[in-house]
Amino acid sequence: MIQNVVSTAELGANIDLSLIAQNLWNIQYNPRKFTAAIIRVRKPATTSLLFSSGKFVCTGGKSIEDNKKGARIIARKIQKFYGRFLPMKKIYFRNFTVQNVVGSFKFRHKVDLIALNLAMPKQTRYDSIIFPGLQFNPNPREKTTILIFISGKIIITGIKDPAIIEELKTYLNRLLIKFIRPFPYISLL
Repeated sequence: MIQNVVSTAELGANIDLSLIAQNLWNIQYNPRKFTAAIIRVRKPATTSLLFSSGKFVCTGGKSIEDNKKGARIIARKIQKFYGRFLPMKKIYFRNFTVQNVVGSFKFRHKVDLIALNLAMPKQTRYDSIIFPGLQFNPNPREKTTILIFISGKIIITGIKDPAIIEELKTYLNRLLIKFIRPFPYISLL
């Protein structure tokens, strides 16, 4: 159900990225290409972008707990490193915040995207030449975007609470029953 979680956290101090990149494993840092160091953790499988300000973005977790655990592992590595070589600099793991949760599921039928777009023009955008999926925004005041494909594949993004994915799944199952694509497809245009 949940495909990816994106979160942010802070270490509470400025970090020397080149010093860390020279002394720790699983770190890629090339300041000419990108200002952040890329740090990977195997279990849980997460990737983080660490900035010299001490802030970092963690992504790739299949749950919020996995993302938080991956971020804590990175913070602990840096904390141990600074404790060994620069003990006067204090590193803390703080301000862990979920920024985005991406979920997906499969609707059991093919979906008539043209009919859905015509029925809900203010909430949907669809142009098959530009993108094969329909963009659906159930509430224009929120940043939630749902991509619906003809095959029935649905991707939900822009939410911060995984419980909302289950609510949206129920809502979409009830809504899309009205827009099952007939076979063979008959175009009204």
